[in-house]
Amino acid sequence: MKTRNLVLLILGVLTGLFIIITTTVFGIYYVIKEKGFEMVVSISTEEKVERDSYSIHHSVSKDRVKEIEEALSSVFELGETWFGQVDMNEKLIIKMVSNDEKLLTASRTGEYDIIQNAIRVNQNLNKESFYGTLAHEVAHAYTQGYIYNKEKVMMTDVLPLWFIEGIADTFSYQLYDRYYSDSPYEEWNEIEPFHNIPNEAVGFSHYELSRFAVEHLVSEYGLSIITDIIDETLETNDFEGVFNKKTDYLLSDYHKLFEFEEDEYETILKLLEQKEEDKAEKAIVKVLEEKPEYFMGASFFYSQYIYILEEQNRHEEALELVEKFLKLDYSPISLLRASKIAVNSDKELALEYGKQALHRAEVSGYELGLYQKWLKDLSEE
Repeated sequence: MKTRNLVLLILGVLTGLFIIITTTVFGIYYVIKEKGFEMVVSISTEEKVERDSYSIHHSVSKDRVKEIEEALSSVFELGETWFGQVDMNEKLIIKMVSNDEKLLTASRTGEYDIIQNAIRVNQNLNKESFYGTLAHEVAHAYTQGYIYNKEKVMMTDVLPLWFIEGIADTFSYQLYDRYYSDSPYEEWNEIEPFHNIPNEAVGFSHYELSRFAVEHLVSEYGLSIITDIIDETLETNDFEGVFNKKTDYLLSDYHKLFEFEEDEYETILKLLEQKEEDKAEKAIVKVLEEKPEYFMGASFFYSQYIYILEEQNRHEEALELVEKFLKLDYSPISLLRASKIAVNSDKELALEYGKQALHRAEVSGYELGLYQKWLKDLSEE
């Protein structure tokens, strides 16, 4: 009987070991199959810069690597301001990816791989997008590191994806104004409750809404609101309950703060068509006073307000609104408009906006004649 029990015990142990080994092998195979092997092979053929906390794998010039490291210094400094000293468990891998590589899956700009603690950034992005993307992905690494230091879990297991992406974009925007154009009008009134934003992936308009949502929390409660929500969510595993407790909002209604009523839009357009600019201005100011600084569709209200101020020759007031407007619409034509507004009170700023307009037109593939002519005329004045 004892012999039989011993045999059964040994068989049980061997079976358990077999399951563990099989699971591990298939897990490793899956990671390598998805990205790991491609990444290992790619990294092995590139140059590497090794530092205490990170490594950069690249095929770019030494001058550009130096510039990237200088940028990382500022990004890491901001990371410590937001999250304190964070042990990321594994050294952060920063992989520069070219357009012809297949390492970027969900995004053409950049992504963060939690399993490998690796960042991949498209090295062919224009300068603003590249550094904004780099900061965004480093913010993910800090968020994951902060959580992992407290509980050995993935950030996606405890936080909704919209909050994770909102943190990263808000973080990035504090260093680099990676201006996203405002969503088309058709999408403004289709804002979903945060419950409904999928955790598997977020769309462009979800990113923007998420940034507005987290920026507003930081503006109203300070940076500590981020880690306060994370800390208590780790304790309770109840993000919504913690959100409701830590803020003056219900998560179920929070999205409403960033939308507007369609009749407000229609009323303002009608008043402007009727040349009743004073009434239109009051209606716009009312909306802007009731909303956070940025909300879905905000560019329309800022744009119309700037138009009214310009029509009334209130150039300095218009110029004050231009910066807010450009954070929502950084298109070449909007920068050109900003330059034409600035010329009335600040020639140097007008030239700077004109140069930015030409640059954005170049990287966006616009016809350059209009922007070149404006800069030439401005320089000759």
